[in-house]
Amino acid sequence: MDHSRTRGTRPRITLKGFTLTELLIVITIILVLAALSFFGISRIRSAARGATCTSNLRQVGTAMLSYASDNSGQLPPLEDRTKPGDGLKGIWPAFLADGDYLPRAFSRDGKPSCGADVWACPDCTDPRGNGKEERAFNGFGVAEGTVMKVKKLSVPGSGSLRLSEIPNPDRTWLVGDAANSASNLKTGWYAIWSNPTKWTSSHVPAARHGDKVNVCMVDGHVESMSLKELSARGKNYTMYR
Repeated sequence: MDHSRTRGTRPRITLKGFTLTELLIVITIILVLAALSFFGISRIRSAARGATCTSNLRQVGTAMLSYASDNSGQLPPLEDRTKPGDGLKGIWPAFLADGDYLPRAFSRDGKPSCGADVWACPDCTDPRGNGKEERAFNGFGVAEGTVMKVKKLSVPGSGSLRLSEIPNPDRTWLVGDAANSASNLKTGWYAIWSNPTKWTSSHVPAARHGDKVNVCMVDGHVESMSLKELSARGKNYTMYR
């Protein structure tokens, strides 16, 4: 018989807590999981905005093609300068948008415009662009001077091309992500320069979606391409002429 224990006493239980090292390891794991979750959610949100942009562009492209269908196959003019004082009110979105051509922030009557809703790229978050109304376009533009041309009173028959005149509709820029400034892709603009050598300053394709530019081609399908791809394939696009 063991008499080492006194009757009525209980064995001592030693409670062992976390060491500082173990606590730091747990905190580190939690922080890593939180960071992974944050970046995962950010990627999902970015992908969702890109998908919305693609959908919007497809609808804008469809509207442009519908306009052409109702006008003997001719696309809307880049700008209509057949009336004195038209200015930017004669740009192509004015022919398609149901309401004022100005973004809602500047609209005097609150109507839908080409700077909101389907007319806007969700990644174009600086629509005002230095506070000037004429820079307040939410990110979709056409290639100036190629398929889309200015309609002038002094030049009979001037204006954008007819669909039948476009030889490669499946690889011709109709409308896509555009920015007023190459240094701020969050701004918008209604046209880009047709010559890629000018894409170093203003009126540029805007690679807002993972360094990709969403573009709706004349045949109505949408592609996502890098600026390098657009430049390399430029000679196959009527934007380059």
